[in-house]
Amino acid sequence: MSDVSGKKTNTTSASERTAWIDGLKGIACLGVFICHLLISSFPAVINGDPAVKMLSGNAELRISNDPLLILVNGNFWVCIFFTVTGFLAAKAVFGAEDKPNFREKIGTMTLKRYPRLMIPAFVAAFLHYFINSGAAKIFAQYIEKQDRYSFYGIFSHGLVFTWIYEDITLTGEYWTLHYLLFGFWIAILIAFMDSRKSRFIPVLYLILAFASIKINVKFMGFFFGVLLADLTEYGRLSKIIPGKYLKDKKFLAIAKWLLIVIGGYFGGYPLRDRGLIPPLFAPLKVLCDHLPAGGDMAIRSFGAFLIMGGLLVGGYAGTNKVLASKIPLFFGKICYSIYLVHMFLMEDFWAPILKPLVDKTGNYLAAAVISQVIMIAIVLGCAILMNTTIERYSDRLCKKIKIQ
Repeated sequence: MSDVSGKKTNTTSASERTAWIDGLKGIACLGVFICHLLISSFPAVINGDPAVKMLSGNAELRISNDPLLILVNGNFWVCIFFTVTGFLAAKAVFGAEDKPNFREKIGTMTLKRYPRLMIPAFVAAFLHYFINSGAAKIFAQYIEKQDRYSFYGIFSHGLVFTWIYEDITLTGEYWTLHYLLFGFWIAILIAFMDSRKSRFIPVLYLILAFASIKINVKFMGFFFGVLLADLTEYGRLSKIIPGKYLKDKKFLAIAKWLLIVIGGYFGGYPLRDRGLIPPLFAPLKVLCDHLPAGGDMAIRSFGAFLIMGGLLVGGYAGTNKVLASKIPLFFGKICYSIYLVHMFLMEDFWAPILKPLVDKTGNYLAAAVISQVIMIAIVLGCAILMNTTIERYSDRLCKKIKIQ
């Protein structure tokens, strides 16, 4: 991996320099999961709507206005996922262009993407069909059998429809899978056309990113990811910013935290349907009102771009070392499995866990917190099991796919 000046760094191994990205993915998956837990237990914390308060008083509404709520802003963390995916796809292209069999390697990577994503997602939906049938009988007073799809529907949606368009038949959160597939392919395609000699290609990436606001804003993060890969791998910044600043640790530290703080402001734009936007985000509300539908996701995608840029400017130090530590890396390893199973498991077990506790204790807050802890344990246990079985099998199978 290159530093911001485009020079190859040798002080740490390549795996150490990129491990923080896996840690960032781990934090992102936890952010999405906790966001859904809060929506299920304390929805007013997320959407700021007084009508859905679960507790007396205004504690939920006060928390909903806290800027630190970015940590559980699920839509923002999805934008991080998209930006990271675009960055890694383009980085793989830029890093392999001088190697033998370049086209074959990139073609193989592109071809592997579908089965790598599809197999675990299909298995998760397949298991949910049977688990839900059993859970609906055992906990009939708390949940109903899901009838969104039939046994045949598992195959039609799990193998095809979920991937070719924004399909939410299997579960609402599977809408992202279409973008994780096609966004990756688009990132590969436009990175494939890039060149070190194309001085103005980053401008094209910016145009594509902002044009996506009008076409499909959910692809915005992927274009930003490719732009970041181009700027770091090809050393474009050294032609814009004097080299002495790119070697100045103090300057880089200031730039890093400035980008992260500004990015956090944009990325933290609240998830609000009916709730009022906090005064802190009033300028972004004005901006969002002037953007096409989905403008809020464009704002968060821009925030993800700035934060990712700040982490790249910072290099392998400070925050990046924390992201590369054992706990974030552990969650990064199982992040896809967490994402796939958490909504299915919450559909089947959240109500049967929460409602009896509320009835028994008469204290919703205590019952909800205990239910969240139990739910986290169930999801992590199932995610680890899926990662060590289905995902590992999927990886082995994909290794056999090669374009000669």
